[in-house]
Amino acid sequence: YKVTLEYTKAVYEGAPLCPSVVVKSSTKASAVTLVQGVDYTVEYVNNDAPGTASVIIRGINAYVGSITKTFTVNPAQVTGLEITQVTHNSVTVCFDPVPGATEYWIYQGSTRKAKIEDTTYTFTGLTIGTTYNFSVKANTNVNGVDYTGAASQTISARPSSSIESYTLTLSG
Repeated sequence: YKVTLEYTKAVYEGAPLCPSVVVKSSTKASAVTLVQGVDYTVEYVNNDAPGTASVIIRGINAYVGSITKTFTVNPAQVTGLEITQVTHNSVTVCFDPVPGATEYWIYQGSTRKAKIEDTTYTFTGLTIGTTYNFSVKANTNVNGVDYTGAASQTISARPSSSIESYTLTLSG
């Protein structure tokens, strides 16, 4: 039998993923395409979160045996990345949570600075007048394997010594 899945990589966005299945009687050009529900059944396993999902195809009626195919499910891309605070030596960013992600990888330029579970992070030890680029990737670790989404858009900030606003109170 030759089994083909509609896709072998997918992005989890909060709903189970069910790629369509095509089953042929052989790999030859004269192969017959089998019919789901008549010649075989399909079962999806672990298809509702990032990780490795399985599709189990079981022959019925005139067809016997089973074939298991797998596909990779990664978290979605982080969105909503924004700067919430800039000081003389730090920048704080926040972003929207990603369905199914268990952690976030925080980048300063191309260097991963941290793994966090929250959706806010403060970069410290920065230099006044230097422009820094920041991005985030959602990640899920399943049995020691990382399933990582695409990087967020990159945002930039430059720590400054200037005072943005202040309040002056006079007494006397």
